[in-house]
Amino acid sequence: MRLATVYDKISNEPRPVFELPGGQRVELRELFRVESPSTLPPDAAGADAADAELAEVPLYFTDLAKTVEFLDDVIDAVRQWSRQQSEHADAQGEPRTTTRVDQMPFLPPVPVVRNFREFDAFEQHAKAWRARHDLKLSPAWYDAPSFAFANGAALVGHENPVHAPADSDELDYGLQIAAIIGRGGRDIRPADAWKHIAGFTIVNSFSARDVERREIAIGVGRAKSRDFATAVGPYLVSLNSLRDRIDADDRLHLAMRA
Repeated sequence: MRLATVYDKISNEPRPVFELPGGQRVELRELFRVESPSTLPPDAAGADAADAELAEVPLYFTDLAKTVEFLDDVIDAVRQWSRQQSEHADAQGEPRTTTRVDQMPFLPPVPVVRNFREFDAFEQHAKAWRARHDLKLSPAWYDAPSFAFANGAALVGHENPVHAPADSDELDYGLQIAAIIGRGGRDIRPADAWKHIAGFTIVNSFSARDVERREIAIGVGRAKSRDFATAVGPYLVSLNSLRDRIDADDRLHLAMRA
């Protein structure tokens, strides 16, 4: 399943959506109508019933940060919603009308993140980057996954504008894949890692290379050269959609291009 968050300029609100096979995007709140009858008061009807439905929409239908924590429930709701759509089409000759959000611009799939870490996980890339700066890959790199805390406040959505540092003339991109964590944990064993991943998305980690060189020379670490913008999305692809891409050694096989 493919999930995203779009921006409603009229209401000034983010709207979590899922994508249908044909490419149409549907608000996650539509799924709540599948579950709503049991939550409505007995005398709710007509417009009042619709208001009651919206008043009690669970948070995981309106915020993708919560959606990823309850993703199995959401996937079940999508399946039930799809069945209802098919039944309605069989009976009425057309699918039930839903809120159209296809023209709304993308936000990052999860617009507000609790923690954003950028890992240095690919050996070939790690060696190549260090070689450009006359450095060698430390033997300690192989001891444990290394990462830097990245700026979660500077995430931008697909095809949104990016403003580079004013003193930089060497803006660069960095194609990455991001794992979205849906289930918390501590000291997680490698064999259990998949249980904590809700899905994956694409990341473009922008950098200002000329500023980066100055920061590396100081020796404290990269700062302004990397924290001005990171593009994420457009979609979060759920792990259940990628099971056939995971081999016997737990390696994920995907093709990415930039």
